[in-house]
Amino acid sequence: MGVRRIGRYIFNGFTILSLLLLLATACLWVRSHFIADDLLLSDRTLCKSSSGRVVLIAWNREMVYVPGEDYLAERQVEESSWHLPGIEHFRFVGFREIRWTVTVFRWWLLIAVPCVLLLPALLVALRHRRKSRWQRNGLCPTCGYDLRATPERCPECGTAVPSKSKMLNVQ
Repeated sequence: MGVRRIGRYIFNGFTILSLLLLLATACLWVRSHFIADDLLLSDRTLCKSSSGRVVLIAWNREMVYVPGEDYLAERQVEESSWHLPGIEHFRFVGFREIRWTVTVFRWWLLIAVPCVLLLPALLVALRHRRKSRWQRNGLCPTCGYDLRATPERCPECGTAVPSKSKMLNVQ
């Protein structure tokens, strides 16, 4: 009983954390349509957010980064690239003969993935809520049929329902 309760608390904590991250991502997505952000992650890595996308830029040697300057405008030779829905990746030699690696993520992809991952947790929570409501209201735990007339066995699906006294002794 105690282990299940702790597991449920951990599960609920991760679910709440995921929902908060999803909400923060949605806010950043909306913000990116109005305000462009530059975040220098290291001396050779930059993260830019604007126009509904996040751009990760890495370069191979040190240089002075000047916010607002478009380093990607002068690209000369595209070496390799690939595209997936919501993701683009390419490499090239450009500004001052520096080798660039650019990955572009669309914000909608960063929102869709957590939604898909949260779907099973939502389904489990809804199923648990429905079962506990059925049990509280004296309904069959399998099909939800009213068991007031026949509390031992469900006439609809045939499920044997344990009495409340037996359930109390087991726990």
